[in-house]
Amino acid sequence: MVYEILTKFTSEEFDSFLEGTGAGTNSRKISSMIRKRNGEIDKDEIFRRIFKKKRHPQNDYLLRNELSILKKKLESFVLENTPTDVPAFVEYYKPYVMAQWCIKRVLIAESEKYIKEALEIAKKKNAWHGLLNINRVLFHTTQYSKSSYHYKLELLQSIAEDHLNYLREYITAEVRYAEFIKAGAYKLSANLRKTNLPFANLSSFEVQLEKTKNKVAQFYHLKSLAYSHSGLQAVELLQKALLLLDDEIEIFLKEEERLACMSAMAMEYSMAGDYKQAASIFEKILAHPDFGNFTARNALLFNYCTTLLKIKEYKKAIKYLDELDNLDVEPIVKERIYTMKCNCYIFLEDVKGIKKILPGNLQSFELAVRVYYRVLYLIYYIIKEDYDLAERELANIKQVRNLEETEYLILIKLFDKYLLALN
Repeated sequence: MVYEILTKFTSEEFDSFLEGTGAGTNSRKISSMIRKRNGEIDKDEIFRRIFKKKRHPQNDYLLRNELSILKKKLESFVLENTPTDVPAFVEYYKPYVMAQWCIKRVLIAESEKYIKEALEIAKKKNAWHGLLNINRVLFHTTQYSKSSYHYKLELLQSIAEDHLNYLREYITAEVRYAEFIKAGAYKLSANLRKTNLPFANLSSFEVQLEKTKNKVAQFYHLKSLAYSHSGLQAVELLQKALLLLDDEIEIFLKEEERLACMSAMAMEYSMAGDYKQAASIFEKILAHPDFGNFTARNALLFNYCTTLLKIKEYKKAIKYLDELDNLDVEPIVKERIYTMKCNCYIFLEDVKGIKKILPGNLQSFELAVRVYYRVLYLIYYIIKEDYDLAERELANIKQVRNLEETEYLILIKLFDKYLLALN
């Protein structure tokens, strides 16, 4: 945790932190060593330079103690310099604020640890309002999760149900308190002999969702409506949500929300067939200073590449497909990236590109994939105008066992006629 926090500090934050640690302290020395090496630290070197002795199992506690002290100092610094939406006196304050800070720095594993700690404290205290706040942060941690989509879906459904349960408890408690205040007013009116004030029972209290003046609530309402619609209707709702974000509302991960709205708009334009408008929005997202930490960065790049193929921007698509290929994406996405690259090189008639990505040994692939690659080789030879090799490849494809079970049989017949026509 110490290493992660120190490497995520900006230069200004780090300098400010050092000022508060005191000159010559071990905390200051260790912090500087970690920072200079970007989190990569040799414990033997720390012992040699800080403790002036050789490290061994019997004295390893010296470093553990120093790191424990340093961790407390780092947390105190973060708490003092992080604006938040909860008062400092609540029991879950520290882990809650630390979780928020970690999410903003994309320290997801650390954020999950802190938010679970905050969740346990708030549940023990039945702090319903706090649990609602904590649930919002918990939702954001799931967005960065690398778990499968099926697991993430179950998690989101669970969080949504928990949120409603916390909300019911919170509203019930607050309505009962409002009833108590009303009863006090009724009692006072009776003492004053004012019998025309009826006793108010608020159990049928209704939430006016459509009429709220809370802009954060309006924003999420517009987003939920947009996600339940499609096309230009969804775009219009997302545009209204973006206007609310420009209206100086206080919302956690505000720029993340902005990028999410823009990304959804780009996808709606793309699905509606307006690929140029979609590409324009995608480019604005890529230029945003917070894009590097955007939760849906991989998905957005993939969708942008899909759009680029639709408008025949193959070279640009290859650039971002290469970037995606170097990221940690799911195997099924890797396969689609590969297919899209193949399409780009084919449409560009880039024989070097096709040759570069085609696998040499096809025997390890299943039937449909093996035939697909052979068809790519066939196209490669045709583009090269090496028709002898093209005919040889076509003959090899025809001899593939169970070829008729694949969807490529009709395509093979078309290439057969094409090569015959060339002769």
